[in-house]
Amino acid sequence: MADDMEEIHHASFERNHLSKPDETQNNGPVIRFFLCFSLIRNTNRILDTARSSTRCHHIYQWHEGVEYVVGNAFILSSLQARFSFEIIANATLSVDTGLLVSYLSIRHMKKTGGKLSLSKFYFLRFWRLTPTYAFVLLFYMQITGFLGEGPIWFLFQRNRACEKYWWTNLLYINNFYPTKFSNACMEWSWYLANDMQFYIISPLILFAAYRETSENEEESILYEKPYTRVASYLVGMVLGYVLQSEKSWKTSKGITYIFNVIGWCLTTAISLSTVYGPYKTGRKHFTSAENIMYGTLECFGWSLALAWVIFACHRGLGGLVNSILSAPFWIPLSRLTYCAYLIHLILLSVRTGSLESLANTYSDIHVAFTFAGVVTLTYGIAFILCVRVEYPMLELGNLIFGKQLR
Repeated sequence: MADDMEEIHHASFERNHLSKPDETQNNGPVIRFFLCFSLIRNTNRILDTARSSTRCHHIYQWHEGVEYVVGNAFILSSLQARFSFEIIANATLSVDTGLLVSYLSIRHMKKTGGKLSLSKFYFLRFWRLTPTYAFVLLFYMQITGFLGEGPIWFLFQRNRACEKYWWTNLLYINNFYPTKFSNACMEWSWYLANDMQFYIISPLILFAAYRETSENEEESILYEKPYTRVASYLVGMVLGYVLQSEKSWKTSKGITYIFNVIGWCLTTAISLSTVYGPYKTGRKHFTSAENIMYGTLECFGWSLALAWVIFACHRGLGGLVNSILSAPFWIPLSRLTYCAYLIHLILLSVRTGSLESLANTYSDIHVAFTFAGVVTLTYGIAFILCVRVEYPMLELGNLIFGKQLR
């Protein structure tokens, strides 16, 4: 049972490549301890594309990281008024998912007759996220102030929010306390708190599903709170349940074809309206009714669109889309997404704080070069963080529990 529990522990940032048989298991504990920090060994595991369930989701993990980085990089740019920039301006839609928690947990429960060890379920999740998170948090508090220079760098040198509220991050309550988004430490880590809170309540849904089969006030109130994003997480959990249950579904080719066409048409319409719907706000504010409608349905609609793409690819209905999304080269990039998410705004802070002038010099060429530089540097440093902190801690978990964490 423990062997399967560790697999669940990786649900949100899937690490199936760690489940491969390890020839070092016969070594003594001292050798295995030092091997946890092996650069070559950890690099090979990042680059391993041999095993992965639901392959098409890897590009979404990588895309989530890139879009979030770019969205934060240019959120203050005058380019955000462009229609073509809406896909970047709505980057926050990319962070909500509950698919793998549901998919892997229900698969585990089917093997164990509905049993789920909650102590391991929660502790391994904490172990999965916290060591790397704590390392980046410490680096952000103590080192970032020495990385840049410039006329406005003094604004970035002392982080009073982290000095006062760093502990809320490690308890995963920083999306509720401090109450103002602008007072939080590592503001962009609000979603880790959301994700942990969703994870805590997920067993209620998992047990029910198993039985069935057998920086402003708006940000403080809406943007970072779990109750405004739980719909997306639930869509992912329902999809995980469906993917575990659909293997017995049988339909005729005609019905399948019609179902597929309708699904892709609705998905295209929903995704485009979700991403480009707010374009009107660049020229004219939404009415109250429009604000309520869009604010209520945007995350839910986007999640439904992504859920269909993953479902269609899983059922063999994706065609060329599935060939692109399931390409093996997305897998290593997706494994760096967690670390990229943690460090990207540190790099952006250094970049912004080191500017000698705040004059608006944005252009298409400027954005293209900045995009390439920011993403490349973010994922390069994420790779170092991954092989030197994240994966060694996962391997230490293997050593402590005597099982392969997956």
